[in-house]
Amino acid sequence: MFFKPENNQANSDYENAEAKYLAQIFRRVEDINFVLQKNADANPFDKSSLTKNEAWRGFKWKAETPHKYIPVTETAIIPDSQKLTSYGESFTRLTIQPSFVTGKYVVVKEDIHIFEKANRILFLGVEVDPLEAEQYLLGFKPELLTEKPALFHVEHAITGTEEQPIATWQMIRLCDRPLTDPDEAETVKKIRDLISGNTGIRIYMQTIKQLEDEQAPRNDMN
Repeated sequence: MFFKPENNQANSDYENAEAKYLAQIFRRVEDINFVLQKNADANPFDKSSLTKNEAWRGFKWKAETPHKYIPVTETAIIPDSQKLTSYGESFTRLTIQPSFVTGKYVVVKEDIHIFEKANRILFLGVEVDPLEAEQYLLGFKPELLTEKPALFHVEHAITGTEEQPIATWQMIRLCDRPLTDPDEAETVKKIRDLISGNTGIRIYMQTIKQLEDEQAPRNDMN
């Protein structure tokens, strides 16, 4: 775990998964502004960097509206799941997004916990209820549940300084199949290569876009 946070059920669930699935922990750490400044796709933006506070706002926006930040076709926050907590807030989210293993679209359900003081978000994977998915996702089709990927717990956080924010990512795959199984070993390698080979550039660019949209002057029609 990248942090030693306050004691609560969400953290306990995450810590227990860390201890049980040590061989299936995937990590990435990156200097946000270094990634932005070396990526030509970010050149059209007026801003070429993010402060720690801005990057944190982007991570929260991603949690609430993931379809703007990652390859998600639809998202829905379960009504009445949003709660203020002693550490920030929590809610439950459904998404239709690509499977880490096959790239095919699947339904993912997560309990999300936003820790304001620590600049940290936990995404705890939960089994999908087909009736719930059908109720809240307009694009739901039964075939989206044909593939049943292992659940993931994910930790996203912002560390570093205000002028040099660092993004930390940790994913725990909750799978009990032994790594001695060749197919399972290949799956874990594929996911590890995918995580290590990618950056969060799409998230950082969307954060800049959203910040610029906030600051753009509005035309009054009065």
